[in-house]
Amino acid sequence: MAYKDLHENYFDESTIAKLEIFEDYAGAWIPTFIMQGVPTICIFDFFAGPGYDKSGASGSPIRILQKINEHIDNILQKKAKVIVYLNEFEHNKFKILKEVCAKYLKENQALNQAIELKLYNKSFEEIFFELLPMIRQHPSLVYLDQYGIKFLSEKYFLALEKMNQTDFLYFVSASYFWRFGETEEFKTHL
Repeated sequence: MAYKDLHENYFDESTIAKLEIFEDYAGAWIPTFIMQGVPTICIFDFFAGPGYDKSGASGSPIRILQKINEHIDNILQKKAKVIVYLNEFEHNKFKILKEVCAKYLKENQALNQAIELKLYNKSFEEIFFELLPMIRQHPSLVYLDQYGIKFLSEKYFLALEKMNQTDFLYFVSASYFWRFGETEEFKTHL
């Protein structure tokens, strides 16, 4: 199957829709815990990308930072900490991700008082289980939006569903189900 790099062009309508769903969810999720006085919350994006598409449209990492910034007054007032974990496997995209995040934080200084940004350049299989203890430790929002189905697996779902303070959004393209849903190879990932 050919590999399509979503960041090489403009985000299409479906990608924008996914990002907006996640953004709206994060926008409602953050204050739910902050206003309860929870001292630390975590947001995980395991397939972060470089932060923007080629046209400059914000990807999930920048949208996460924007949503946190919208709630910065309450976060600071409640003396809460938001730990943001961003992972991008591809080295060139990871370098860009580091740069755009640093730029965003420089332009939004108040965020530096409220967040701890942790950036990773690892495979999903490696980083997921490495960070699982952090997901267990604090209320967490986990965003999984891979291209394809390689990491659509029961072992990840089961690990996340056991958490009592974790919400997760796991996006999978419906086109994969329509095209390959009945094949044995596809079923092994499910």
